[in-house]
Amino acid sequence: MPSRSKSAGVLQPSILLLEEYDALAAAITSALRKFAPKHKAAVARSLNEAEKLATDLKPGLFVLDVDPPWRGLTNFLEKISESHPNVGALVIGGAIPAKIANLRGQAGALQFIEKPFELATFGAAVQALLGPWREQEGRGTLGGLSSLDVLLAHHAANSNVLVQVESRKRTGEIQVSGGQVVHATTGKLKGEDAFEEILSWSKAHFGERKLAGPVRRTISDWETIALEVLEEVAPAVVGRPTAEPEPIEAIRGKSVVVVDDTEMLLIFVEDTLSSALPDLKITTARSATEGLREIERRNPDLMLLDYSLPDFNGDELCERLLKNERTARVPVLLMSGHVPEMNAAAARLPNVVAKIEKPFFSEALVDLVQRTLEKEHWFEPHIEEEQFEPAITDPTDDQISMRAYFISEHRRRLDLPGDANSDWLEAKRQLLAEVRH
Repeated sequence: MPSRSKSAGVLQPSILLLEEYDALAAAITSALRKFAPKHKAAVARSLNEAEKLATDLKPGLFVLDVDPPWRGLTNFLEKISESHPNVGALVIGGAIPAKIANLRGQAGALQFIEKPFELATFGAAVQALLGPWREQEGRGTLGGLSSLDVLLAHHAANSNVLVQVESRKRTGEIQVSGGQVVHATTGKLKGEDAFEEILSWSKAHFGERKLAGPVRRTISDWETIALEVLEEVAPAVVGRPTAEPEPIEAIRGKSVVVVDDTEMLLIFVEDTLSSALPDLKITTARSATEGLREIERRNPDLMLLDYSLPDFNGDELCERLLKNERTARVPVLLMSGHVPEMNAAAARLPNVVAKIEKPFFSEALVDLVQRTLEKEHWFEPHIEEEQFEPAITDPTDDQISMRAYFISEHRRRLDLPGDANSDWLEAKRQLLAEVRH
């Protein structure tokens, strides 16, 4: 039965997790209790169980582990898109093509997170999807499920499946082998022409059959075709939340640049700050190079900076800012799960005026940003150290459990010797090495 609050029998908001493996289910459930403490986490270990729980609980978010693939995944996505059109879905699996992910942006009905993932990345995705996500134009929810969404889910799952598509009396089939689109047919069209045609259909419905017999290969580069179709229907720029609190006078007219390579964390931070501080001008960047360019262009009142970035790290970016007279006095708030490195950088770099450990909650972020922007002399001692307890640098059991699961999966696929105990010890060794590096 659905969980109800003690007052007035109101349904407690919930998150439905589809996860086959007990170890990962326990780790993710524990993480959900941390990142979404007001939500009840329900675990389904089969598609049938997930469908029943979805009917009973009416979840506010689906978290779906699709790797290894589920038989009947297409039908399940079709059903929940019809029964829960305004709900978001986070799919866990293999990486989806980067160019498609970038162009598709936030408009897709499914959002994706790649295995293996860190708790901070997972937490940012969950908090983003539970935040003002559905209130903003251009944000995807299950009601907008498209052919590309379904195919990306099967790509992340490394599926072998035949996807059936129907739209306005038109029918088509797309063959997926090893997660790759290899053949398509609709009417008299076959191969790439058929695939492009099917992707353009709107308001489609989906089903699947088992892929049987020899695989036909008439499509060699499905990703390029998908990109071309996406470019023709590129989503509009996402707007800001419609519900705005009273503006805070001290923040009026001020600006921040947020630099992080994780899209869902950028979404979470931007949503959080724009909701709480509506007069704050926010610019985002996904690399240190892009962040440096935005800082030089905008000369903001504050930069929120991830320590670990794909091109060069946050401490080097801080050093470059200090060497430029125009940017030397831009204050920096460091964000990272690599606490020792972040603390060391904060201690030696005068433009780092505050820091916050990932994962963090929206309230802590807003409070820290507001207090940092309100200080007239940003070069004074790190203001958050008066409010926050010292960070714990050793990995938590949740982090170890999640890493141990990924190690065990890798070992199982390569048929390597080992057991759960050795996986746990290796996971702890790896995480300790990363923390103390």
